[in-house]
Amino acid sequence: ILFSHSLMLLKERTQRILKEEMLLALAYTDSLTGLANRAAFDRDVDELTGSTKQSTYGIIVMDINDLKQINDTEGHARGDQILIDFAHRIARLLPENAKLYRYGGDEFVALVSSVTATAVKEMTESIVTSFSANKKISYQVAAGCEIYIPKLKMKFGEVVSRADSAMYRCKNSMKENATRSPRP
Repeated sequence: ILFSHSLMLLKERTQRILKEEMLLALAYTDSLTGLANRAAFDRDVDELTGSTKQSTYGIIVMDINDLKQINDTEGHARGDQILIDFAHRIARLLPENAKLYRYGGDEFVALVSSVTATAVKEMTESIVTSFSANKKISYQVAAGCEIYIPKLKMKFGEVVSRADSAMYRCKNSMKENATRSPRP
């Protein structure tokens, strides 16, 4: 009787732990794309900025151009398809050590550890080119990057803000180029 009671308690405890782990995973995962969400980004940033490790991080901020217009003209189901497509494609474009987050709406952030400024800039340019060059895909992506170097006592939020500003400069440049060159 004692053995069966112990087994029952062990089973209940295991089920409770699994349920807690599942709820925790859901709390840090974007339900549409399956990527980590803003809460996971905030948690991970707290960990990395509070760590004694001095690893350099590349920060890439990305935004799907004109997603609101796509939602308004083609419907939210099409917008959701684009978000899912983006999540799958961007995961293949970034290195394995990159952490990818849906930061909000149509904005995404990638954190790439142990990377040089040159390498993160090349990754960012590759992202913009990959989405711009593909004529089968009906959306473009603007991206900007910065490098976080803890040894220089940088404030992480300021580095993210600079990457975000670089993304908006990219977006504005893409819009200017679109108005200058008529589409066939």
